[in-house]
Amino acid sequence: MVRSFDIDRHKKATIAALMRQIQDSACNHATSLGVELESFASTPFMTKNNLGWVITSIQMVVDQYPSWRDVLQVDTWTYTVGKNGLANDWVILNDKTGETLVRATNTCVMMNYETRRLHKFVQEVRDELACRIVPVEESVVPKNEQRLPRLDFETADSVTSGLTSRWFDLDVNHHVNNVKYVDWILDSVPGSLPEGHELHAMTIEFRKEVAIDTVVHSLSRLNSSSTAAADGNVEVDHLLCLEDGSEILRARTTWNPKKKTTL
Repeated sequence: MVRSFDIDRHKKATIAALMRQIQDSACNHATSLGVELESFASTPFMTKNNLGWVITSIQMVVDQYPSWRDVLQVDTWTYTVGKNGLANDWVILNDKTGETLVRATNTCVMMNYETRRLHKFVQEVRDELACRIVPVEESVVPKNEQRLPRLDFETADSVTSGLTSRWFDLDVNHHVNNVKYVDWILDSVPGSLPEGHELHAMTIEFRKEVAIDTVVHSLSRLNSSSTAAADGNVEVDHLLCLEDGSEILRARTTWNPKKKTTL
């Protein structure tokens, strides 16, 4: 159900609230299949060997935002990608009407908690996840093949500086949770854009994890080719970076004109 703390001033679920929904459902899905999760999406072998999953990319498409008190159904499934990747797909539906509201996909790789380095997707973990993994021909969200550009302070249209990671931003992987990144990305969106447009899609490519007490800068730039689009859709490129300029993530958001309401 969409709760009061999940909504914006228009009584619609926020993009961050939808991200929390899919994150939570992935763990619930694994538990329902009998996978023993010792921590956040980690199997017993992973926990014993200080391994965990980290997200490398997320894509979400919102066809329609659910409203306050709407009851939602979240369908999710897991499949392998390449040699070392694990992916999850989600479809969020209106439980009453069956209408598809949101589609999302992510890709994860394994990380060693001690070295903070990537780790091979070993057979022991594949065996533990065997009941959870299904064959998939294509994702519910077509993979974004466009290269996300790197922004800098000179090329950005909008910059929000001084964002700082706090204790309660961290998750069980001991770094800032991906939902917090969504808030930081949107912090630098020009205020005039959400007044007339609605966030329709978001693509995030993660480059670096963020620990506690880290200062982050959020940069945004309107895609010049999209601002002239006949349909009024607008694309915005984003970058989160540290004070030394090193990248945390690159992202792109797509905004559709809000539908005019008649009295």
